[in-house]
Amino acid sequence: MSSFDLYYSYAQVAAFSPALDKPFNDWSDRHVKQGFTWREKSASFRMLEEEGVCRINVVMAENFKPTEGAKRAFVVPFDVDACGVEVGSISDSHLFDIPAGHYALYFETGQVGAQGQWAIITFMLQHEVEPQVLIEDSQLCPTYPLEMRANPA
Repeated sequence: MSSFDLYYSYAQVAAFSPALDKPFNDWSDRHVKQGFTWREKSASFRMLEEEGVCRINVVMAENFKPTEGAKRAFVVPFDVDACGVEVGSISDSHLFDIPAGHYALYFETGQVGAQGQWAIITFMLQHEVEPQVLIEDSQLCPTYPLEMRANPA
């Protein structure tokens, strides 16, 4: 679908409805340990570094297989409305015209060489989605059931 470079800070990249007044989420200790925050129409994912430039690919797919080299991967439910979806950070975001519907949102991230990260955000039409940490590194320590409530930041 699309690729772009994004400067991120506060170790997060988010996907959210452009209709939200406060699209970013507060992070509790539990959110940090599981690697993401979630509330209806907003999901933020913990990056490997505190800040930097990340190459992000946003795709729509009919199935999902983790990318080789992914250090972290998550799946959460995500409803897209007629406004589409924005992907971004505190300082910058990009709007995508994704058809309205119920999706599984897959987020993966990994390293590019000694510095730099990549991320792939995959939207897959799917009515029922069980949130999961699919790949975790040593910085994550999720507690189940996962915390699926966050407050706007």
